Amino acid sequence: MNIDELRALVERRRSTRGYDESREVSDEIIRTILDCARWAPSGGNGQPWEFIVVRDQATRYRIADYYMKQMEQKREMDLAVQISPEDAGIRYQYGYALGTLNKLKEAEAQLTKAIELDPDFAAPHFVLADVYQAETRKADALREFKSFLALASQRDPRREEATELAGILSASQ
Repeated sequence: MNIDELRALVERRRSTRGYDESREVSDEIIRTILDCARWAPSGGNGQPWEFIVVRDQATRYRIADYYMKQMEQKREMDLAVQISPEDAGIRYQYGYALGTLNKLKEAEAQLTKAIELDPDFAAPHFVLADVYQAETRKADALREFKSFLALASQRDPRREEATELAGILSASQ
């Protein structure tokens, strides 16, 4: 494929938002699509995806409803950060929420800002370490787990997990 063919392909691409729900997609087509998807490039060849085929319409609607509720929560957090941009706690909560939505770069930015605003706040270090692990950034994850352990209360229930993960990451370097 030359550059002109690639450009034409990209320019013709569309994001379909309306579907004919009565049209069945064969198992063969689904398998072909999933096979293509699993060959897609990923950072560090981490392949951080899982595929689930949902054929039941009621289940698809429940999933869509759940997604819409998550997006509404994200919009509310966007607003909270705009109202209180210097609040480390809000930045931490927002970073945590973004991480659970697998919006890793956005989560990293919010958690880093929370740490910058309050360097003695342990919780953002723990979540940021998880974000770095998801991005296969082992050295950064180890640094954040160590920071968490240095700052967290001895009674913090996450200490055991952080200690275990830091040990695993240390051994893998």
